[in-house]
Order: sequence, then structure tokens, then C-alpha cells
Amino acid sequence: PNVSSYDPYTFTYTNPLDSNTVINYLILYLDSDSTEDQSGIYLDNLKIISDCSCAKITSDQKTCNKYEFTADICNSENTYSWNFGDTLSGINNVSTSNPATHIFSNDGTYIVSLVVTDVCGNTSFKTDTIEINCPAFVCECPSGSSEVELQSGQITDLIDNPSITSFQNKCIKINGKVVINKDFAFVTCRVLMEPGAEIEVKTGKTFSASYSHFLGCTNMWKSITVLSGAKVNLHFDTIQDAEFGLHAFGGSTIKLQFNRFYLNYVGVFADGGSINQIAPMLGNRFYTNGSFLPTYTGQTNSPGAYGYCGVLVKNAVFSVGALTSSAPNYFYDLYNGIIGINSDLTATKANIHDLITIRSRLQPARKFSNADGDGIFTNNSTLTALSNTISVTNGAITDYQGKS
Repeated sequence: PNVSSYDPYTFTYTNPLDSNTVINYLILYLDSDSTEDQSGIYLDNLKIISDCSCAKITSDQKTCNKYEFTADICNSENTYSWNFGDTLSGINNVSTSNPATHIFSNDGTYIVSLVVTDVCGNTSFKTDTIEINCPAFVCECPSGSSEVELQSGQITDLIDNPSITSFQNKCIKINGKVVINKDFAFVTCRVLMEPGAEIEVKTGKTFSASYSHFLGCTNMWKSITVLSGAKVNLHFDTIQDAEFGLHAFGGSTIKLQFNRFYLNYVGVFADGGSINQIAPMLGNRFYTNGSFLPTYTGQTNSPGAYGYCGVLVKNAVFSVGALTSSAPNYFYDLYNGIIGINSDLTATKANIHDLITIRSRLQPARKFSNADGDGIFTNNSTLTALSNTISVTNGAITDYQGKS
């Protein structure tokens, strides 16, 4: 009952109450003849404490070997004690934070345990099993260099100091997909890309690189991928051994000036929609020498002996070069210079020479799938070509089923 004449008396609240709810209660003392003794009236309160015996662990994988663990909070006064089962991590093997973050030392199976203690000293024990299996790095930095290893994840989770906005004079090893989710830059860096590795720039973020060298180690890598709404600035860089050196989606913004795109299947791939340019694409070189690395597992496009083309524009609006510039873009030792498919393409002051020809020019009109030896090749596209210098065996400009 809600009232009682017993002392002591135990009462169970039947309605759900939020943690830390304050309940007022009244104690009324009566004298022997059951009349009220006014001096015996006491008003006090108590605090409802929630039971946390049902606490559970939620894990969120941030990178290949970095996890964030969260325990359900049913009372702000509870304490938390984590053990990550990773003795090699030393003092980092335990934590009293909630949520708690841990980077596991090696591949393997780890038992993560949590003890929750409430204000009354009651405890609850929970465990979770984590499997770590990270691809091994095969790239090696030069002896004595300052190394950075980035293993699949968002850049904010991969760097130790959240205030860092760039790497300078580093040897950077990238394994898997590294997502640029904050404005970030590589300056004068050697960037070793593991097989199939990728740098992906998220919407609203900017990735810049200058005087840096991106290259594969044992196999080709995927691309620097620019999502719609993202920005990439490349200046005096070398982009080497990629399936697509730069893969820019419609709605992205890029600036490419004085870079070398070397030994890529395609140097720049403009893919779907309009690709914005902060400044004209100038002074870049696109070339190969026939010495490609093996393709990575799952790679769709194989380069053969030479790169397919320097710039590929597909279902997109894109411009190469500018009339006002004295720094042309060069294309040589490729199967093709510039290719447009279902696109609006403008090519200005491109210097295209020494392309690789397999088929004879006397064969029937060729389609996008079998173009080779063409300076500028378009299929079902609108082409504007201005002041280009093209010296090739097959077609300087081949406009197949063109719109203009």
C-alpha cells in the first residue's frame, strides 16, 4: 500500500520512474492514544537509482583495427571499467571512459569486457568479441624516412592529433580506402599505395597535394576519387600506377596544374555530370612506357602495354586546357590522347603525339571500345577543339556519331 504503520517498511514503486527522480515522503509519528504529535511530522526525500544490470556493449569500427565501444547509460552516476583484452597495448588496454576508443595491436580475436558499477556498489559484467584481420602492408619506405601508415578508414580516425591538417615531408603508406572527411593536404610526400588502395574525398571537403609522388608498390592501385561536392587540388605532383589517377564525379571541383600522370590506365576520368574547375587544367603530362605493375584483385580495367588514354570524359561536361595559357597539356606514349563518350568536351591547346596504334586507319569507323592511335576521339558527343597540336598515325580528331 501507499501508506503503512510498520517500521521499518519497504515500498516498491510500481510505475516506471526516470533515473534521478526525486520522491518526497512524509513520516507522521503518533502518540499512544493515536492523536497527532505535531512535533513528530518529518518531511524528507529520496532519489530513484536505476538498475544497470542490463547494460550492453555497442561497438563501432572506425578503421581496420580501431574501435569505439559504448555502454548504455542508464544513470549518469555509474562508473565504467573497460578491458580490451589487448595486453600488448600496455596502459592503453584499460579505460574508464564511455564511450571508449581502442586501437588493437595485432590481428587476432579479442575479448572486450566491461564492468558497470552503480552508486550503491552493484556491478554488471558484459563482454564482446572482436575479430581483427587487417591486410598486411607490403610497401616499404626508404630507410630513415618519417613514416605514416593509413589503414582503411576516415582520416579523422587515422591521425593521432585531430588538429593536424596536413602531412609534410612524410613517407605515407595507404592500405584500403582512406576517406578524406576533413580538409587535408599532402606536401612533399612520398605516398605508397598498396594494391587496390584508394583515397576518397567526401562531399564538402578539400584534399590538396603538392610536390608529392603517389605510386604503387607491387600492384596497381584504384584512384584518387572525388565525390560530388568535394574538391581536389593537385599541383606539381606525380600520379603513378593507378587504374584512374584522378576519378572525378559530376558536381566535384578540381584544379590540376603541372602534374605528371604516369603509367596509369587512365590519367583523369571525368565521370557523369559537370566537373567544375577552380582554374584551367594546365601543364600536365600524360604518358606511359609500357612497364605497368600487375592489376590489383578485382580491377575492372587492364592497361595492356600502354595507358588507354590521358583523359576520359564519360557522360560529363569537361574542359582540357585554355586559350590564354602558354602551358599546354601533353599526351604521348598512350593508346589515345583524349576520349569523350556521350559528353560535352572542350579540348584546347593539347599537345598530342607518339600514340600507339594497333589497328589500321583503313579499317571501318571505330567505336569508343576499340579506339587507338587517336589524338581526340569522341562518340555521340559535342566536341569543341581549339588550337591543339596533334601528330599521330591514325586520327588527329575522330568524331564518331558526333553532335557537332
